[in-house]
Amino acid sequence: MEKIKIAICDDEVQFAKNIKEYIVHFFENKGVVIEVDSFLSGNTFLRLEKDMLKYQIVFLDINMIGVDGIETAKKLRELSETSVIIFVTAFIEYTLAGYKVEALRYILKTDTNFEKAIYEGLEAAMKKLGTRCESVTIPFQSGIKKIEMDQIVYIESQLHNLHFYIFEDGVKKYSLRGTMADSEKYVKSEKIIRIHQSYRINLEYSEKIYYNRIVCRNGLELPISKTYSKKARDCFYNYKGEI
Repeated sequence: MEKIKIAICDDEVQFAKNIKEYIVHFFENKGVVIEVDSFLSGNTFLRLEKDMLKYQIVFLDINMIGVDGIETAKKLRELSETSVIIFVTAFIEYTLAGYKVEALRYILKTDTNFEKAIYEGLEAAMKKLGTRCESVTIPFQSGIKKIEMDQIVYIESQLHNLHFYIFEDGVKKYSLRGTMADSEKYVKSEKIIRIHQSYRINLEYSEKIYYNRIVCRNGLELPISKTYSKKARDCFYNYKGEI
């Protein structure tokens, strides 16, 4: 699954901060890679013009100074029928207007279960976007486990053992007997690439690449062998959209 990009448009800084924290927590538990950007007004968000389309999910406050959330949503809808809009506001009387722009959810800031409402909205957004991750079932030594491809940070081969480093409330290691060739039978994904005879890495978690090593977002560095150096760099730059 590609990275999910989310926009928060709210002129109340603390609410925008809270929503972002809930979003990050929700997707961390799912092992899904996201990018969240915040905007303090509808005007600021609309200045992106067609670049607004890069956001699959947009959280909009309705009562903002200048261009309000409803007008912002209308202009977004002129460009996209697929963007998921979730209104987060203190005013219940705007509910009908929200449905006219096909908002997925209408969450009140005064809701005592505000955090839970955000999570439910994100679950609904995931279903609407069809973003359920491809999964694989692997017979680890600790037991058979079903994991999503995007949870795999990297795979290590060591003395006829395979170690899968999986993101779930932090990075955890699961092992089984096998070789790197066996890992390619279990995990077939173009973004989980071979960089060394002992390592495969998920490009979703990569940050920088050099001729002899690759750096992950958590600061982890893995070696790149000369054999795989050029192909690894080509895959990295192609995936990241860099020249």
